Amino acid sequence: MKNPGKCGNCDRFPEEDPEVLVDQILKKIHAMGY
Repeated sequence: MKNPGKCGNCDRFPEEDPEVLVDQILKKIHAMGY
């Protein structure tokens, strides 16, 4: 993962990238306040 602490990075990579799936989950978790 690239900078998992930065939610803004989630939207920067191709949707085909497996890391994006993880980043999207982390983004949702961050949005929930965790």
